Amino acid sequence: MRLSIPPARRYNCAEDTRPAGALIGVGTGKGNAILQYRTLGRTGKDISILSLGCMRLPENDEEAAAVVSRAIDLGINYLETSEWYCDSRSEIKVGLGIKGRRDQVYISTKSKVEPTTTQDDTMRAFEGSLKRLGVDRVDFYQVWDWKAEEFDAVTKKGGALDLLEKLRDEGLIGHIGFTSHEKNEDLIRLIDTGRFESCTLAYHMLNRTVEPVIAYAAARGMGVVCMTPIAGGLLATPSDVLRELLPGQQPSMAASALSFVLSNPGITTAPSGMTSVAEVEANVAAMEDFTPMTAEERASAIKALDEYAVLGEQFCTGCNYCQPCPSDVKIPRLFRMRNYYKLFGLREWAQRVANRIEPDKGPFACTECGECETKCPNNIPIIDQLKEVAGIIEELRS
Repeated sequence: MRLSIPPARRYNCAEDTRPAGALIGVGTGKGNAILQYRTLGRTGKDISILSLGCMRLPENDEEAAAVVSRAIDLGINYLETSEWYCDSRSEIKVGLGIKGRRDQVYISTKSKVEPTTTQDDTMRAFEGSLKRLGVDRVDFYQVWDWKAEEFDAVTKKGGALDLLEKLRDEGLIGHIGFTSHEKNEDLIRLIDTGRFESCTLAYHMLNRTVEPVIAYAAARGMGVVCMTPIAGGLLATPSDVLRELLPGQQPSMAASALSFVLSNPGITTAPSGMTSVAEVEANVAAMEDFTPMTAEERASAIKALDEYAVLGEQFCTGCNYCQPCPSDVKIPRLFRMRNYYKLFGLREWAQRVANRIEPDKGPFACTECGECETKCPNNIPIIDQLKEVAGIIEELRS
């Protein structure tokens, strides 16, 4: 399916010789904001540079549907959802938001493929997604959170990928991709199978580890979707420190973070988890008439950002995969306090948080069982960082 977006100019993607990630046109939604579109690799699909991540939709279904609908109004045409998001109701919420507008959006959903996953398991997951979304096909279907040890299970003869390719041939799936937080060499191994048309990778200004993979994928005609572009919301927090490191005068810190990500020429779109209609309108407005950083500006920004590499790969994005903790340690909340304090210098705010934590609660309740570390997609040394948080709390209380 190719959407009938309302661009100011239309291009024949088959004849377009622009490099991966180049802007191909602009589209105007029902509001006044203007979004630009890029072609998602060899899929040929024109995707809005800002897309909607549906992991943080409002709890109320009606409010969630309004967020989805308003995003479509303003030209967002890529919705990234999953069976597990929003307490397993994200697909239902998306389905409500797209009613009567199916031909205006591309839907991307996903399923997990583990060593024990059968084709029947994958088929049940796929059919479940169709039912919850209320659609008869999906445009993009992802192998979710792929891990290196799952390579054989995904690619073997008679495995999940064979089934997904069959569903694609039948028109029930438009394109097949994967999402992953694995090491670069493992990601490249999966890309080299040649069986995926897109990949969704975690990337933001404080964690640029996958930049070589982004370039590698784009050079092979794969579309690259950037997850966590504003680090799970942290980079939406006002910060004079960070904004001074970045060129241009963006209207907000979130806009600065999105600008950095979308200035990477290998990236097509950045799904942002938006929780209200007002947030959708603000984010779309921030991307109006978006102009990518020049190569020189990006190099200058990266050089300055390297001073903050202490967070880098060990930066919690608040995905909550480590939860629940057997000792009820609210790990993402504690790490958010740590990061806000260390990065933004928000000492007074951090002190208020620290003073509300009881002596035997928070990081002090950690038994070092290690369960959280086995579930963390970013391989964060959670136990060590919780000890650091405990030290920060004691410091702030003194």
